[in-house]
Amino acid sequence: MKKLIFIIIVLFIPSLIAQNKMKIHKDQMNKFEQLEKLKLIEVLNLDEETTLRFFARLNEHRKKMEGLKKEADNILDKMNELINDKDKKAELNKNINSYLALGEKVTSTRSEFINSLRDILTEEQITKFLIFEMKFREDIKGMLFKMRKKSNGMFP
Repeated sequence: MKKLIFIIIVLFIPSLIAQNKMKIHKDQMNKFEQLEKLKLIEVLNLDEETTLRFFARLNEHRKKMEGLKKEADNILDKMNELINDKDKKAELNKNINSYLALGEKVTSTRSEFINSLRDILTEEQITKFLIFEMKFREDIKGMLFKMRKKSNGMFP
């Protein structure tokens, strides 16, 4: 799997270099998402109906998680502004509590999603999905790190 991902990334590098950074990031993410979908269908051995139901639910979950991530980013931005203002200690504490509560919400949202898969996938397929998701993300992060390191010798 690592070799396949690496080959696909290498094939796309020349076309990506010529584009601006935002477009590159968006294109890379789309290609990684397409690759992830193809590999998931293969790993989970999904039929057409199950594929449609699974990805509809996965996309819905990812939208929720993206919303929670934006919320967390907003809280962190507020905390960053407040950190040097000693008069805002109470507000800073409020934001810390909000951030921690949001972390719990992320965990419960993820648990609800995984449990919601029980009417679509078997326990074995859910297990394969969880393992695949972890390994796929780690592989992508590792490859992106190596690509950045090789491209300019430092982080952009």
